[in-house]
Amino acid sequence: MKYLYGDSTPSPLQSNFLAYLRDALEFCVHLLLAQERINALRRDHKAVIEHAETERVRIAGLKALVIDAAEGANTDGPESISMRAVKRVMSAAEHAISTTLAELEAKLSADGAAMAARDREERDGCLESFAKWVSIHGLHEGTWGLSAHLDSNGRYTGEITGSAPFGLAWKCAIELQATHPAANGLKVGDLVTQIELAIPEASGWLKKATKTRPQRIDQYSIDAFSTDANGYHIAIRTTPHAATGLDVEIRDNEVNVTLVGGREVSTVDVGEDDRQRLLTLKDRALDLLTTHAAVARRVVIATLDNAPMADGDDLGAVAKRVIEAAAPIVQQIRNHSLSPSELVIRRLLGNDRREEIFVSTTSLLEKVGRLPRHLRPRFEPLGLEWQRARTPVPGEIYVEPALYRKDPAAPEPIPEAVPVVVAPAPEAAPPAAPKVSVAATSSIEDALAAAMSASSSSSMPASSSSSSVIVEPAPARRPGNVATDPDSDPDRGQQQGDPGHHRQAHRRRSARGQDGGRVRRVRRAVRRQRLRAAAVAGSAPGREADGDLEEPAPRDRGGAPRVSSRERTAGGPDRRAQRSGRHRAARAV
Repeated sequence: MKYLYGDSTPSPLQSNFLAYLRDALEFCVHLLLAQERINALRRDHKAVIEHAETERVRIAGLKALVIDAAEGANTDGPESISMRAVKRVMSAAEHAISTTLAELEAKLSADGAAMAARDREERDGCLESFAKWVSIHGLHEGTWGLSAHLDSNGRYTGEITGSAPFGLAWKCAIELQATHPAANGLKVGDLVTQIELAIPEASGWLKKATKTRPQRIDQYSIDAFSTDANGYHIAIRTTPHAATGLDVEIRDNEVNVTLVGGREVSTVDVGEDDRQRLLTLKDRALDLLTTHAAVARRVVIATLDNAPMADGDDLGAVAKRVIEAAAPIVQQIRNHSLSPSELVIRRLLGNDRREEIFVSTTSLLEKVGRLPRHLRPRFEPLGLEWQRARTPVPGEIYVEPALYRKDPAAPEPIPEAVPVVVAPAPEAAPPAAPKVSVAATSSIEDALAAAMSASSSSSMPASSSSSSVIVEPAPARRPGNVATDPDSDPDRGQQQGDPGHHRQAHRRRSARGQDGGRVRRVRRAVRRQRLRAAAVAGSAPGREADGDLEEPAPRDRGGAPRVSSRERTAGGPDRRAQRSGRHRAARAV
């Protein structure tokens, strides 16, 4: 079966290398973790041995202390009772010490046997993981073969053999458990139905002139299945262990069926529909013998450089061989993959069709992430890297305008200031500049335009330095909105009676950031800048100039002039006093 790279360029791959790589990483991670546990067992065993040796020294010291004390005891001669007591003490001490030393040795042996059993268990687990890996995938540039046949008991037995170019060789036995669908034999119809082949009738096989007719082979028995990862052979017989039947040979997408059991070996024509069904039969039979959960795999032989693979002092050496052998192929697949976060290959299916197979680098690195940090650098030759999202630069970040934000409490951006450059008056008496007062306009923008036109019409000496006046325009009004300034809205009282007035006011407050105080401060600042610009232009604030109307003084709702607190403090007209006078006059009437 031919495989291509992710960009559809030819590749030397003859099998699904990505599935092989995924299980190979799982095997390598299992090996490295097992080696870590084996190293911990070795440290524990060494600590037990050292502790036992220390205990021996202590017991030997106790023995010397007791015997020396007994020998130096005060006795009344060799036949005295005290000497008899010394001998009994020495004998009891020697017996107790020897018994204790025997218990120590027994405990040390038991601990060693338990640790050896755990060590063997870890190594057997590595062999089991190895069998799960090599029994499914054929190795790139290596050999791999599977053979299974129906034995005399009606059960399938088989083996998987293979070798790798980096010195690894194995042989695994496969057994089907009782829950396996093919535990008691397998028929063609159990996997694929409605396969019709033009084969001779059963009564005419021994005759010279045979007749053929389409026959279904659903009830035929699958007696044997074998493959070398490139070609497949299926032995189909009329009954289990019968001499007559069919031999199916498959290579790539070509299917050849041969009639066996007759006088002559003849070829059976296969239609397109039957060819596809036989290909499906091959795939399903292979899955039943390799990837099914009820398949038991047992490693018979597994060697690395002709030495037992799982019995070495460093199991990490096996993982290193596997990683180094897979690294160049992974790099080639990565270079030809269109996505930087995926490894992609494609399989040719025939008839101008192909299948894409991919695995994300994240899923592969998640397997490596189970290891301690000091073991992860062993996988660096594969060139797998975590793919992180690119952080956008500030210019690429889109900020939604405050007017369209869902959060009503979000502040409104401050309007950009409009610089107005006005030259100051010269030191010498300049020619009389035309006096211009700012007329009452419907918007602040018209007043600013009038001030700028008046300043530009006056004669300015070339040597005079210019100064800039920053004017912040008020927010633009939308058509149809009701003005919120009482001075410029004479019909405000009537508009407040409108049922839609409150909704319009709410929309205005939302559009302006719901900050009326800020709007009033902006208006006062604009008014001061406007009067300052008019003063620079030559017109005195608060007076008429050449018959033009001066800016109207602000008034309250009753029509009375609005007086600021500064004027009241300076002795100007007090609105509170005016109001109290009007009230007294009304009571007098």
